[in-house]
Amino acid sequence: MKVLEVKLGRRIVGLFVPPVGGSFSAMLANVPQTYMRAFVTAGDGRETWRWQLPDIKEGERLSFRMIDAPSGTTGVKPHEVQIVPPKERARIKAMARRGYARAMRERAARKAEPALAADARKDARG
Repeated sequence: MKVLEVKLGRRIVGLFVPPVGGSFSAMLANVPQTYMRAFVTAGDGRETWRWQLPDIKEGERLSFRMIDAPSGTTGVKPHEVQIVPPKERARIKAMARRGYARAMRERAARKAEPALAADARKDARG
């Protein structure tokens, strides 16, 4: 099972374990511009889990490392758990399908462009 290990300086802040079958992400912000704040988010589509990490002061080093942990490993308890309603899950999945389809169309168009440009150069040469 993959978990996120977070260190602040040399101190391990915690292991962050996503729900079974879920994934995690980390965000940094320096909104007050006097320190940074970091967040870890994990989810499986049905729930979203959030943690706020300790504030990071100037000169401190924050590191993230994905590690393989034994099945059943427990980590830091989420600070917030949000249930994603079924209608919202369906809306998100539909939006993801549309976005994926659009990305694949754009990718195919980009692959076709060099061939079209080569054909146009051949036509120009006569």
